Amino acid sequence: PPLPKSAGLILSVAPHADPRNPLVIRGAFNVPYAQAEALGRPVHRALVLLVQIGEYYNVFTPFREFVLFPDDELGAPSNGIGGYFNIDVFSLLGAPIPGDYHLVMSLGEYVSAAVETSVTP
Repeated sequence: PPLPKSAGLILSVAPHADPRNPLVIRGAFNVPYAQAEALGRPVHRALVLLVQIGEYYNVFTPFREFVLFPDDELGAPSNGIGGYFNIDVFSLLGAPIPGDYHLVMSLGEYVSAAVETSVTP
């Protein structure tokens, strides 16, 4: 997805996922400079992913341990910090889990709209 025009997060995911392939969510964020500094740089490290499958849920900080570079961030339309990301949900879970997925991300005070997908065996 494109960078949000105002502060926030945007996610996208295919409506159906094949367990033989990665389940990739794609996203973009835009945060004001002051909030980016408060979250710590690079901002990607502060991204939090909630994965809910039926009654099962888990929370991940997918970029906490990744090597990130200064050019992973860029200027955003609201004179803030923007960035893009791709996350393989199955790799975070350790394996594909059949069911209906509800995925939400947060970055500081910003929370994305939920995106949904289903995984059938």
